[in-house]
Amino acid sequence: MSELRSFEKADLDRIADDLMRAYRVCRQTVADVMHRSEKAGTPKRVAALIDCADVNLTLANLLMRESMHTLSVAEVALDVAKACAEQIRSEEHDVPQLRAAYAMCQRVQHDCLELLGKEVPGGADELDEMVEATFPASDPPSRPTEI
Repeated sequence: MSELRSFEKADLDRIADDLMRAYRVCRQTVADVMHRSEKAGTPKRVAALIDCADVNLTLANLLMRESMHTLSVAEVALDVAKACAEQIRSEEHDVPQLRAAYAMCQRVQHDCLELLGKEVPGGADELDEMVEATFPASDPPSRPTEI
C-alpha cells in the first residue's frame, strides 16, 4: 500500500477518526429520522444513511490496516457520501441531526478525495453556515465550567 505510505500517520489517523465519526453520526441520524416523520425518514434517505455508515466503517478499518483495497473502497465511499448528502440535502435543513449528517458526508468526501490524491475543493458549501451553527448535533453538550 505504497500510496498510503506517502501520508503522515497523523493524517491517516485524522481521516480514520473522521470516518468513524461519520459512521456514528449516520447511525444516530437513522434513529433520529425514524422517530420524526415520514418526510424525514424516507426509505431512500434511511438506506443512504445506512450505506454511508457501513462504507465509512469499512474504509476506516481498511485504512488502519493499510489494506491494499483501501483506495478502491475510498472510491466507493466517495460515491456513497455524495449520494447520502444528496438525500439529506433534499430535506429542509431545520433538523440539527440531518445537518450534522450532511456536514459529515461533506467531510468524508473531502477525506476520500485526499486519500485518492484528487483535488479537494476549497470553496465552502452554500449550506456550511447552517451546518456550523449546530454541528455536531450528535455530540453531547460540554459540561458547565466553574468560574
